[in-house]
Amino acid sequence: MKAYYTDTKSKLSMALWKLMETDLLENITITQICQEAKTSRRSFYRHFQSKRNVIEYGFRQKSEEFAEFNAGCKTMEHMIENFFKFFIKQKKYVRLIQRNHLTPELYNVVQSGELFEEELDIYMQRSMISGQLREYVANVIAATHTSLLMTWADHNFSEDWQEIARFELNMFSVMAD
Repeated sequence: MKAYYTDTKSKLSMALWKLMETDLLENITITQICQEAKTSRRSFYRHFQSKRNVIEYGFRQKSEEFAEFNAGCKTMEHMIENFFKFFIKQKKYVRLIQRNHLTPELYNVVQSGELFEEELDIYMQRSMISGQLREYVANVIAATHTSLLMTWADHNFSEDWQEIARFELNMFSVMAD
């Protein structure tokens, strides 16, 4: 049952992202998503309440992919590098986020998830910041990553990702000192 449930959710998510390649999210209907996923509206509503819930699920799937890609990183430097290495391969996905004005939703997933939990721990230790400020530091990291990614996409990913990663690392190093 659980595999079917996950498979149907994934199909619906992939269908919506595919449809967004040719149309804006606001113009895509639940019926179109179901047709693309080859499933019923009833199945859609069994798994999701709205298109936004499908988007959030897609973000979480991408977050899990990133977590796997980033597994084993122990330094902030490596984590920041991996962020850019991962997303340079996700240009189409990032452009769909921009085109459909989904940056706030992306930020919410980055901020609310455990995506950068290790990075946050490293930063908190490195900068000797008290646990009371953890939420603030997490928001700064999430906002920085999201903002840099979207600005990089605005520039058509033309800047060298290593240069942007060094900038981000320097920024966090200055803040930690």
